[in-house]
Amino acid sequence: MTEDGRRVAGETGQPLWTTGSLVQDAIAAALRGDGDQALRMAATAESAANQQRLNDLLACVQLARGLAWAATGRYAEAYEALRRLFDRADPSYHQRECFDG
Repeated sequence: MTEDGRRVAGETGQPLWTTGSLVQDAIAAALRGDGDQALRMAATAESAANQQRLNDLLACVQLARGLAWAATGRYAEAYEALRRLFDRADPSYHQRECFDG
């Protein structure tokens, strides 16, 4: 499914959606229990989202990290990642995305 998103993003010149697809892949990997893969993807997506100043995608990166760490029993790290979704002063805060947290 995200392959289509990346393809359309490339065809339409919208790198935002390439980053969004990568974040969704990271979340999917976390939910499958592949924490290492999810964290690698999240780091790549975070770099792109920071360059584009996209706090909604930065929030999704924290969600992917939180899910990855929770799935691997690293609950304190998961809490810290997810907590950022609710901190209005944090670059990862996004009014809508915090509901996913």
